[in-house]
Amino acid sequence: MVALIILVLLILLLAASLYVVPQQQAYIIERLGKFKTVQFAGMHAKIPFVDRIARKTDLRVMQINVKLETKRRSTTCSSRSWRAPSSVSTRRTWPAPTTS
Repeated sequence: MVALIILVLLILLLAASLYVVPQQQAYIIERLGKFKTVQFAGMHAKIPFVDRIARKTDLRVMQINVKLETKRRSTTCSSRSWRAPSSVSTRRTWPAPTTS
C-alpha cells in the first residue's frame, strides 16, 4: 500500500515537471522569482515548486493597416496606407522621468 502511494506521488511529480511549448510561442521561466531562461517550441522539463512559467509570449507577427494623411502647402491632401506591426510593446523602454 505504501509503495502504491509513493508510486502515485512520483507520477504526479513527473507530470508537474514536464510541459510542452506550442509552436509560435515562447515561455519565460523563472526560478525562485528570478529570470532563468526563455523556452521555445518543444517539450521541456522544470523543477516543480522551484521553477515556474512566468509568461507565455506569442511570437506571431500581427499587422494593422494605418492610413496616414498629410497636408501640403497647397490645398491638396495626400494619403498613404502603411502596414504597421500591432504588437507594440506597452513596456517603457526609456528611463522614467525623475521627480524633484
